[in-house]
Order: sequence, then structure tokens, then C-alpha cells
Amino acid sequence: MIVLLSMYYHQKCLYHLTFITVVVKVVVVVVVVVVVVVVVVVVVVVAVAVAVAVVVVVVFFCHKSNPLFHRNIKSDL
Repeated sequence: MIVLLSMYYHQKCLYHLTFITVVVKVVVVVVVVVVVVVVVVVVVVVAVAVAVAVVVVVVFFCHKSNPLFHRNIKSDL
């Protein structure tokens, strides 16, 4: 009887440990997925910001250094 009880509690303990292990694995996977998503979003935002900055700088310098552009704007207005 004592052996059966000890086996029962041992099995119950194993189930509990298995449950804890599964919960820990799920939490780790969720944390990794969240970190990856945040990193991807940050990289995309930085890439878009750099692209917009490059376009703004290129357009600004092209417009400043191109007298034909200013002449065309004046004639269009």
C-alpha cells in the first residue's frame, strides 16, 4: 500500500513537473517571438526613416543645386 501511495505521489509530482516544464517552454517561446517581432518592427521603422531621410536630403540638394528646377517652378506658377 505504501509503495502504491508513493508511486501515486511520484506520478503526480512528475505530472506537476511536466506541467511546469510545458509552461516554462511556452513562456520562453512567447518571449522569443515577442522579442523577434519587436526587433523586426524596429529594423523596419529605422529602414523607413533612413530611406525617407535620404530621399528628403537628395530632393533638397537636387532642388537647391538645379537652377532649371527653380525656373520650371517659376514658370509653372
